[in-house]
Amino acid sequence: MKIELWIERFRKNSDEEVLDWSAPVTLDPSIRHTLAASLAIFQLGESGEGSTLFRYAEKVGATPGYERYPEALRLFLNEEHRHARMLAGMVARLDGDLLSKQWSADLFRWGRKLINIEFHLQIFLTAEIIAEAYYDLLRRFSGDPVIEKSCARILKDEIGHLGFHAAFFNSWMASWSPWSRRIWRGQFTLILKVVKWGVWLDHRRCFKDLGVERVLFFDRITKAERTFTRRILNETLPSNWCSIPGTRSDL
Repeated sequence: MKIELWIERFRKNSDEEVLDWSAPVTLDPSIRHTLAASLAIFQLGESGEGSTLFRYAEKVGATPGYERYPEALRLFLNEEHRHARMLAGMVARLDGDLLSKQWSADLFRWGRKLINIEFHLQIFLTAEIIAEAYYDLLRRFSGDPVIEKSCARILKDEIGHLGFHAAFFNSWMASWSPWSRRIWRGQFTLILKVVKWGVWLDHRRCFKDLGVERVLFFDRITKAERTFTRRILNETLPSNWCSIPGTRSDL
């Protein structure tokens, strides 16, 4: 894994997006309400401190060749916190309220503590994949220029994040047997299938108001998951695997 190049990428990408939060909102009031409620849930999820991830990063950083992994992970989390600030701006723009607690966020935290650190990481990664699908669909269907621009920036970052995590796991699992890697993928896919249903139930009203059907949401998640796991397992990707210009990374 070329950790130094990822650190450089995160540093170059650290600028805050300039957005006109005061621009008029032309959305129907009912859509505005459900969209704000949906964004507030994601804002809560992006606001985590990542203490468990840091403990894991410190463990990884003790391995030769991975000494700077904790630094890269900290820069990655800085981007997540920038997303939280942007999401807070979107919620405020739509006259919504931020959350301090929410059932699905609590369920994610409980699930991450259920078994071990590897299970924690897999649940964390499912959230990253679902986020890619979520921001892509809001970029395409929200109908608000400021929301669309915000989600486009977050989406670009999220695709980069999945590239970062895929590069790490591709390198970290290089010594595993092919069978062990396939088991990891199977478990990960199973967790994602469960989690995506929970996310759909949590956000279905917003999606339906925006005209997004469940099959479209699930298909977009499947696309992101296949790309991510193929990169981990060194499988060949189609030349057009990424639909967002300028976001493909071969780091």
